[in-house]
Amino acid sequence: MDTRVLESRIKGSLWGLAVGDALGAPYEFQARGKYLPSKDMVICTTFSHKGKPLPAGSWTDDTSMQLCLAISLSSTEGKLDWVDAARRWASWWIHGYMSVTGACFDIGATTQRSLLSYLKLLDAKNPRPTHTPNMNPEIESSGNGSLMRLSPVPAALHRNPSLAIKTASLQSKITHASPLCVDSCVLATAYIIGFYHAEASTARERKQVILNSDFTPFSDGQPIPLESAELRDLHKHHSYKKKNVVDIETSGYVLATLEAALWALWHSDTFEEGLMLLLPLGSDVDTVGAVYGELAGACYGYDEIPTRWLGSLQRRDMLQDAYAGVIELGLKP
Repeated sequence: MDTRVLESRIKGSLWGLAVGDALGAPYEFQARGKYLPSKDMVICTTFSHKGKPLPAGSWTDDTSMQLCLAISLSSTEGKLDWVDAARRWASWWIHGYMSVTGACFDIGATTQRSLLSYLKLLDAKNPRPTHTPNMNPEIESSGNGSLMRLSPVPAALHRNPSLAIKTASLQSKITHASPLCVDSCVLATAYIIGFYHAEASTARERKQVILNSDFTPFSDGQPIPLESAELRDLHKHHSYKKKNVVDIETSGYVLATLEAALWALWHSDTFEEGLMLLLPLGSDVDTVGAVYGELAGACYGYDEIPTRWLGSLQRRDMLQDAYAGVIELGLKP
């Protein structure tokens, strides 16, 4: 594969997440049908900093957690140290590390419960845990908090799909160990890797190949390892292809989030068109937009993300610096 094409798709999955997050943030928690979204980045009154709304192009917890994960992966040459990742996320929550404002202004309940238990890791004097994380394994805790930050994993590890999928699972279990959360990350990782390496010349052809029940990222043809019946069903029957907008939910439920993102990707022909299908749907639309962005960015590539959106992102320097390491890992032969 042409290195320039691969680099564009890797960058697309990283920057696409931030774009989807920032575009959706002004409409988070709003009711469907009660507002008309703009086609441009707008001021975000959903959150505030020092008493003022966030500037247009501000991103939220989705991107902050993605940046922490990207830096953590880069610092270990792609061999995820879950303790390091947990420390970085806890530092974001407590100190505003990797936040667009320098403070954490939005955090999911499941993520917060997990990070509370990890606060002791911030003290280097405390012994390092030897166990594997398995936080919030209950089905009732199947939020979208681990799926929304995922893209650095396939970006760095796409040449080794088995390792990428294991790492996607591990990064989820640090905060979201529900089988639905883990499998959503596994399936999205497989799809993103598939888009990176798809040879088809058009995006429509790439979607037909990758969003297909026969698709697997493994060269030996082994199936995508999905434990939950719900995710196996989503991959096998891809019900989103036959759904209308009235059937699409944008709640914080991870299965609904992944389905909504795939629905928008399937029913559109450009990065912008798919995101504009989602923006009017409200609720947790910033996270649905982020998940769409990481999938669609991998499919279309960085060059197909509107420049007016990329140019409007706040703290582009922070984004660029955090992404550089995983892009470098992803481009290694």
